[in-house]
Amino acid sequence: MMDKHCPIEEESSVKEGEGVDDSHNKVSISVEKEEGYYSDDFIVTYAGGRKMSRKHRKEYIRQMNESEGFDITLDLELNAQLGGPVVPLRGDFYKPLCAELSHMAIHKFNKENVLNYEFVEIVNMTAQMGGVAGVWYYITFNAKDVDAAKDSADAIKTFQALGWQGVSADLEVSFCSLLML
Repeated sequence: MMDKHCPIEEESSVKEGEGVDDSHNKVSISVEKEEGYYSDDFIVTYAGGRKMSRKHRKEYIRQMNESEGFDITLDLELNAQLGGPVVPLRGDFYKPLCAELSHMAIHKFNKENVLNYEFVEIVNMTAQMGGVAGVWYYITFNAKDVDAAKDSADAIKTFQALGWQGVSADLEVSFCSLLML
């Protein structure tokens, strides 16, 4: 059964069972040369020879270019390949980890900019496998300026941070910046 959010489709030019030569116990992938075929068509290839449809690949690349990985809405398999795609993190499972990274990020931002912001809430979370070494977390979150007036429209701002969790569970923040809307 296919997840309605998962863009792995039957439009794929590599179909299940295609390219398997049982007589020699070898696997070969045959690719239909479509008009406009590019060598990077296998930018996201999944186990079993499935690949992302062109339509979804274009949308994924557009979202990556526009948001630098912070606002990806297509659900892809995080463990699809080493250095896999940036995927949205749905539900609450990753919230404690991303909240901890957000606290670290706003602390880094405050220290670098001599400001006094405090973490409020997570707005969005995406992630990308960093090979076998760990996972990159792209976190969008709100923080409030502790020094601003309570009813000030400028009190709460949106930030983006890139965090890392290594395989040894070490956490670090690569950067944290104020999101300019």
